[in-house]
Amino acid sequence: MIPPLTAEIKIIFYLFLYGIFLMSAYDIVLFVTRKAGKFIRIVGQSALFILLVLITVRFTYSLHHGYIPWLFPVFLLGGGLIYLYLLKKQMLQGLEQLAVLWGYLKKPVKNIVVYMLFPKEAWRILCYPFRKMKETLRLFFRKKTLKDGSD
Repeated sequence: MIPPLTAEIKIIFYLFLYGIFLMSAYDIVLFVTRKAGKFIRIVGQSALFILLVLITVRFTYSLHHGYIPWLFPVFLLGGGLIYLYLLKKQMLQGLEQLAVLWGYLKKPVKNIVVYMLFPKEAWRILCYPFRKMKETLRLFFRKKTLKDGSD
């Protein structure tokens, strides 16, 4: 059964948006892994590819009760081209600004989260055995002085 015209237009609109989503997700992974090693980039892109394939299968089968229009790849490509020519520059600028903001907020957010999860007293209790172990190892491996002849 072919859906009515309004449903077809809605499906086409969703496919354009999904093409934009696919391209932006790939740009985000490239941005996040830009300073990582080659292996990490390959793993990140492979994980993204597998995740996007799973999302695409769910999206296409839930779009209109499993109805996939025959121009499905054309509309996805159209959404990708819209992203590349109109939205990519702003997306990358936004990601750069988020990276700068994260650089400023990383330490305060980490301190707040650590303080909320482990107050200072809890850290003192948790670290006590390690401090004693460190002191014991320092006494065990200390250098002997030749002048005194003693430890």
